Amino acid sequence: MAPTLPLGANLSLPGIARLAAEFLDRLNMDEVTLAGNDTGGALAQLLMAEDAARVARLVLVSCNAFGNFQPRLTGKALVLSGKLSPAMFGLFVQQLRLRPARRLPIAFGWLTKRGDGPPSGGCGRS
Repeated sequence: MAPTLPLGANLSLPGIARLAAEFLDRLNMDEVTLAGNDTGGALAQLLMAEDAARVARLVLVSCNAFGNFQPRLTGKALVLSGKLSPAMFGLFVQQLRLRPARRLPIAFGWLTKRGDGPPSGGCGRS
């Protein structure tokens, strides 16, 4: 089952964590195993800070945590873009269709080897 995010929802990282907690609440789920990968690890940690009683187990796999959230300039750009209106966010994200824009340090330039998408080789290794 996947939730449908409400229009106008708070899509900041704490807002998404609250939506996930509400999703568990509405499904009346207790003693869940919560797994977080990449930015989902930070979201899982935020959910635990708000509603740890529902979670029996927490699995963090290759995720943002501690001083590595959000990583570098790209993470800062991501956090700031989350504060844009939906229309402005759409315009911002559309720029990533252009390869030169993807290679900028505020996009994927410092997060990947080639700067234009996920590395080749399957599981994120090249």
